[in-house]
Amino acid sequence: MTRAVDFDLQPGNDQVPAEPSEHARKHAHELASRLTSRGLRASAAPLVGSPAGAMTVAAQRVDVHPYAGRLVVLLPGPGDPGELYWHWQRPFSRHPQVGARWFQPFSPADAYDDTADQIAAVIAADLRARARLLHASAARLVEAEEPDGEVLVYVGHRVHALVSRMLERLKAIENDLEDPDLLADLYGIDHLATQLRRAAARSAVLGGRTARRASVPMPMSTVLRQAMAEVEAFQRVRLTLPDDDVEIPGYAGPDVIHILAELVENATRFSGTTVRMVTVQAPGGLGVEVQDEGELALSAERLAGLRRILNAPFQVSLREQVRQGQVGLLVAARLAARHGIRIELRPQSPGMHALVLLPRTLLASPAPAVPRPQASPGRRIPVPSNLPAPPPAHPPPTGPT
Repeated sequence: MTRAVDFDLQPGNDQVPAEPSEHARKHAHELASRLTSRGLRASAAPLVGSPAGAMTVAAQRVDVHPYAGRLVVLLPGPGDPGELYWHWQRPFSRHPQVGARWFQPFSPADAYDDTADQIAAVIAADLRARARLLHASAARLVEAEEPDGEVLVYVGHRVHALVSRMLERLKAIENDLEDPDLLADLYGIDHLATQLRRAAARSAVLGGRTARRASVPMPMSTVLRQAMAEVEAFQRVRLTLPDDDVEIPGYAGPDVIHILAELVENATRFSGTTVRMVTVQAPGGLGVEVQDEGELALSAERLAGLRRILNAPFQVSLREQVRQGQVGLLVAARLAARHGIRIELRPQSPGMHALVLLPRTLLASPAPAVPRPQASPGRRIPVPSNLPAPPPAHPPPTGPT
C-alpha cells in the first residue's frame, strides 16, 4: 500500500548520498526517454535542495499554454532504503517552514513504462481540470455580462403598467375632445405611448416572462390591427384581413400581437416602400405573412444568423443581439417558442417575406353573438354605468391600440 514519506533530513542525517549514483542517473534518463516517446518534453537532473543526491525527471506538455507538467523525484522507497521509488512532490500545508515538501511514492524506479504512463495521465488530468476551470470562469463571465432576468422582468412589468395607465387616461381625454387639431396631437402621443408599452414588454419577455395579458379571446382581425398600430411607420403598412375571422385565446393573443409588431417593425425599417401583412392558409393552422420590398439583399451568412435566432432563441446571447440591433427578432422568436408558433424567413426578389405559422391549437371559431333583449313599449332597459365611452367620430390615424 502506498504511503507518504516525509524525509526530515538534518545535516549528517541524509538518507541519500550527496551526489546521485550512476544507478539513479540511469533510471532517470531511461524514464525521460520513455516520456519523450509519449510526446512530452522530458529532462533528468539532480534535485536542487534537499534531500541532496536525489534525481528528478521533469515532464511537460508544451503544446498548450501555459505549459502543463510534473516533476517526479527518485528516492528510497517506504520499505527497504536500498530500493528506489519515484515520488510525487507534495507541499506541506500549515508547515512552519515555507516551501516545505513531502514525497509520495507511486512507482518502482525500473517500472519505466508504467511510471511514464502514470505521469502522462496525471498531466492530462491536470489539463482537463484546467479546462473545466476555464470553462466555468467563462460561463460565470458570460452570466455576469447577461442582464439579470429578474431586473428585466421587474422593470418591464412596472413600465408596462404605467404606460397602460397613461394610455387609459389618454383615451378618456380623446373621447371627450372635439377640437380636431388637439385630438390629432393626442393621437400622436397615444401612438408613441403604444410603442413605449411594447418596448417595456420586450424587457419582460427577455427576462423570461410576459407583461401582456388578455382575459378573453381576441379576433384575428383585432390582433392584426393592433399589431399594425404598434409600428412606428404604420402609415406604410397595408393590412389584408382574413375572410373567416378566427379567435386567438386570451393567453396567446397579446403575444401574437407582439410577434407580428416586431416583424412588421423590422420590415418597415429595411424597406422604404409599402409593407404588407396578409393572412394565408397553411397546413395545420393559419399563416400571417409580412412582406417587404427592401432593395438590400441579405447575405447567406446574415440570413443563417437570423435563422439561428429563430430556431434556438434561448441559446442566443442577449448582449450580442443588443450589439447587433436584433433584439426585436429575438423577442419575437422567444414569444413564438412559448406557443408552438413557427417563424420562417423567405428571401424574395426584391425584399423578404416573414411567415408566422399559427398552429391549429391557437385557432378557434368566434362564439355566436348573444341576441340583445328587446325592450317592451314604454319600458327602458337599464344600461350599466361602467360601459366604455363610444369611439370618436373620426378614428385615430394609428388604428386601435
